[in-house]
Amino acid sequence: MDGFKSGKFRVLVATDIAARGIDVTGISLVVNFDLPDNPEDYVHRIGRTGRAGLLGRAVSFATPDQRGDIRMIERIIRKILPIVALPVLPPRRAAAPHTTSFEYADRPFRRGGYRGGGGQAKPRGSFRRQR
Repeated sequence: MDGFKSGKFRVLVATDIAARGIDVTGISLVVNFDLPDNPEDYVHRIGRTGRAGLLGRAVSFATPDQRGDIRMIERIIRKILPIVALPVLPPRRAAAPHTTSFEYADRPFRRGGYRGGGGQAKPRGSFRRQR
């Protein structure tokens, strides 16, 4: 918190509980990555911006099924919140599995286990059985 207040850190991530106790001047932007469960918590979250006569902005991400939650927040703050639809992003394709390694790309393929050798038993370590 001291690093944020001193300007060393420019971003602070906080829970609803922590947001209630934050007293920092000069916060110009609050981003809500989800709407609070309780509409009154929204007031506490955005109340971090625009203190002491300064301007501030709050941005909240919500889904269409949260429209009722937005209406409850609007009733509490007595303002209509502007809603902007974000573009729908195409689904991401899964990355292709890594099939080769540059380290081994020039070596010929050999059968056998991960140790190679074609399944032949090899003595391990420096200990050898004497007959």
